[in-house]
Amino acid sequence: MNRAYAYPRAVLFGIERFCRQRPDWIVHVESSEDWNAIAPWRPDGAIVQVRERDLAGRIGKACPAINVSSSAPDSPLPRVAADNKAIGRLAARHLLDNRFTRFGFVGESGVAYAGERLAGFQAELKGAGFECATLFVDVWGRLGDSVEGLQDWLSVQPTPAAIMAASDDFGQAVTRACARLGLGVPHDVAVVGVDNCDLFCRWSRPELSSVDPNAQAIGYRAAELLAELLGGNTVSDETLVPPLELVCRQSSDVLAAEDDIVRCAVAYMRINCREPIGVDQVAAELGTTRRTLERRFRRALDTSPVQELQQARLRLARRALETTDRPIGQLAAELGFGTPQHFTAFFHQKVGCTPSAYRDRHQV
Repeated sequence: MNRAYAYPRAVLFGIERFCRQRPDWIVHVESSEDWNAIAPWRPDGAIVQVRERDLAGRIGKACPAINVSSSAPDSPLPRVAADNKAIGRLAARHLLDNRFTRFGFVGESGVAYAGERLAGFQAELKGAGFECATLFVDVWGRLGDSVEGLQDWLSVQPTPAAIMAASDDFGQAVTRACARLGLGVPHDVAVVGVDNCDLFCRWSRPELSSVDPNAQAIGYRAAELLAELLGGNTVSDETLVPPLELVCRQSSDVLAAEDDIVRCAVAYMRINCREPIGVDQVAAELGTTRRTLERRFRRALDTSPVQELQQARLRLARRALETTDRPIGQLAAELGFGTPQHFTAFFHQKVGCTPSAYRDRHQV
């Protein structure tokens, strides 16, 4: 695995966390993708990141192995990988929550993960009644060396628009192309990437929002399954790990609404939705009346302040259920729902299942 990139580095952290439980394991980390450089070690087992089916087959004949590549859906090795469709859905939900109605997707052609992320992105948008424009680039070097093709594509997209990039590299390329076109990020074009390499995202201008694919959990699960194989057990052909979260930074931190009062109200709700606030308090904070606030919400967003506050709490609830093991009663209190019964009834009405069932589906 190439330690120069964020994804394999995070996978290695997950493997290391599992290895703390196995002092009998001696681990060698090799950045080379040449199996001939590794074979002389005669490993008892291997965790690899390979796209090529033939190479994966050779490795599988040499020793028990797990593949952690997100670009090898037909790998002959058991595979632990990011749930790319869930990554796309998470990005779409974030941009829909920010009230965008025009969407695009940019990625590399010929790689499975980009197509899967697009499929999830499109499915979530379709459920909300929207479509998206797409741009696939044949060779990454073309986009890295010159953003002319990307600029041409962006220049004909209606604004404000929201773009999902298949990776943080592509996300940064989109922000650079916007700068050359004089498009403001995020007000003209909001951008979300994938991988959440903290340093890379903070180097972007503006800082890049990104989906964290939960690569440490992928590494940990891959090591667990390798231990099963070494113990003579069989494992699933494919294990998909849901994304950890979408980290919102400046590139998508905007509400696509022209009404300043509505934007301020939504921002206040999102910051304070853990507290037992209501619409009357929100209106008072903004120096207006409840009736006026409701009328402006309906005109700007075609929704009500109550519904927006509920959605803010629902987003927090989903994230907490996906990423923590805190008891349902504790979450109900922390998220401003009061009782577990109220939380469960609300969640079931909005999502179609209980909080416990949602957690079981979305945690590794």
